[in-house]
Amino acid sequence: MREIALRISSAVEVIVTFSELTNHLGRLGMLNDFALTISSAQNLGSDRPPGFGFLSRSFSTELISLYIPSADERLMREFFNRDGRFTIQSAALSGHPASAFLKNSRPLRFDDSPAAEFEPFYTDARSALIVPLKYRGHTVGLLSLESVHPSVFTQHDEHLMGSLPAIWPG
Repeated sequence: MREIALRISSAVEVIVTFSELTNHLGRLGMLNDFALTISSAQNLGSDRPPGFGFLSRSFSTELISLYIPSADERLMREFFNRDGRFTIQSAALSGHPASAFLKNSRPLRFDDSPAAEFEPFYTDARSALIVPLKYRGHTVGLLSLESVHPSVFTQHDEHLMGSLPAIWPG
């Protein structure tokens, strides 16, 4: 029995490792698809762009928003879910809540918005993962994933989303 248990334990370890690797590669593929979809501006006028669907499935949240400043840096284009519907609108960049995060070079993770003194973009959100989108060293946008539950996003999620600027196509 002991010999069988030793053989089985190594097989189980290999299966778990491959499962985790498959999950990680799937999420990286999702991020690549998201970057390609958003950067090529395909389907951004639809009810729900494919990129948001990838993120929603991968991170189990509907509270997703994308902020892209205009070339003249006067307006901020906002892409987000509101009341179960995808919404696009423009607002002044100056004083916009997302503009403060455009200067960050790394993703920021907030586990509990009241305790972190973070004002979420969605009023009922408790945790968030905010990712600056960069191209050739310049910030070209901001992606926000939020949840109504505290401490939803992990350090692994933060590192995974940190790879998004590296795969963001130009």
